[in-house]
Amino acid sequence: MYPRYKQAKTTQLAGEFLRLAGGRMSYMKLIKLLYLVDRRSLLERGVPVTYDG
Repeated sequence: MYPRYKQAKTTQLAGEFLRLAGGRMSYMKLIKLLYLVDRRSLLERGVPVTYDG
């Protein structure tokens, strides 16, 4: 069985990106940043942050 998607972790990560961007960011930019963090984590630690996908 695959690990479950971590909604709380994803929300925290999105909130941190929005905070760093001053509270506003385009939806596509946010999705791309979340993807890049997951990809980097998978390469460096072998485990994605959100377990999405």
